[in-house]
Amino acid sequence: MAGALNLDGLGLALERDEEIRADALEHKHLLKWPSVKKTGLINMQTMGLNSNVIMAVLKIWIPQLTDKLKTVNLIQVKGEARPASLRDYVRFISLNPQQKNR
Repeated sequence: MAGALNLDGLGLALERDEEIRADALEHKHLLKWPSVKKTGLINMQTMGLNSNVIMAVLKIWIPQLTDKLKTVNLIQVKGEARPASLRDYVRFISLNPQQKNR
């Protein structure tokens, strides 16, 4: 398939990661799930449980995407950006008083 991402080296990367390897050997599977009933369910909790494996995959995939990755022009969306916390909001408003009434 043209343009498909490949995972060459993923097995070796997983094998070399001491934490992933220890968990896989101990639990007899690569991915962790909070319960049997939730096996295969993807949400923030299960992504957190499997963050080491996800990061190993991303370290291989992301370099393959460099010509495909795009981002928005930050200047154009500045007015639509939402601060991450109250402290950030106060800082944002102090720097951008015209945004206060939005």
